[in-house]
Amino acid sequence: MHMDIFQVLAEPRRRAIVKIVAQEGQLTATAISQKFNVSKPAISQHLQVLRQARILHMEKWGREHIYQVEPKAFAEIETWIHSLKKLWHGRLDRLGVLLEVESRKIKGKAKR
Repeated sequence: MHMDIFQVLAEPRRRAIVKIVAQEGQLTATAISQKFNVSKPAISQHLQVLRQARILHMEKWGREHIYQVEPKAFAEIETWIHSLKKLWHGRLDRLGVLLEVESRKIKGKAKR
């Protein structure tokens, strides 16, 4: 089952979890839950969704669940952002050409 990364990260607490784990490198589920003022089961649900979306990777070390960010998960976001940048750069280039043409027309009329 493929989960839409944008829908998963639309939830503010999940984004906060990802940011915290990215900053810390690796964290236990307990350490993550201690950073929030909500129940441990609520954080566990968020961690499960993030795992299913393959945004976070979890390994068991004895009794501990250790979480880290899965960098490959962000390829979809990077691709999306890149396509938008490409679109906007093209539009801005066309606008620049249009402004240059119009500027030349105005300068041509002023010289007459």
